[in-house]
Amino acid sequence: MSLQDCMKRSDAPKRFVNAKLSDFPGMDHLKDANQDGLFIHGPTGTGKTHLAVAVFSHWARAGWADGSVEHQSRFISAPELLLRIRATYNKTGEESEGWVIRTFSLMPVLLLDDVGAEKITDWSSSSLYSIISARYNAMRPIIVTSNLTLAQISEWEPRIASRLGGMMNVELKGKDRRL
Repeated sequence: MSLQDCMKRSDAPKRFVNAKLSDFPGMDHLKDANQDGLFIHGPTGTGKTHLAVAVFSHWARAGWADGSVEHQSRFISAPELLLRIRATYNKTGEESEGWVIRTFSLMPVLLLDDVGAEKITDWSSSSLYSIISARYNAMRPIIVTSNLTLAQISEWEPRIASRLGGMMNVELKGKDRRL
């Protein structure tokens, strides 16, 4: 299976399927960040998702070459993940809340985009904490992006901020590239 096929199966956005670390000069050190994870933060439009998918893609080339994990690793936004969990409360749904949380906690690699973009409630904080903490404790690679700093995340969920702080942190600065 080709890398592009693996990236498509991961649900990475079509816009970034061809993202490479070489798109970001000086960021080669991120290719080895996967032991504890990677937290990328900065203002809107600074390239967080692009960089995250480039790292995700690099990890794919390094670890998915044997085809063993390409079906299980995923890109998902925090709001989308929470919607998926919430959908389990519908009695006709096929998945349970625990099943979704376990699935995203146990998959080999997870790219969780836009943490903090969701409506922040006790329930959303608890759901995200469950997944991030399980992955951190099991040393399963996770890449997290956010417009929020660790200090801002700490205001609504210090346990998440602590775990993200234990990962390699990258702050992107600059103007919105989309404008």
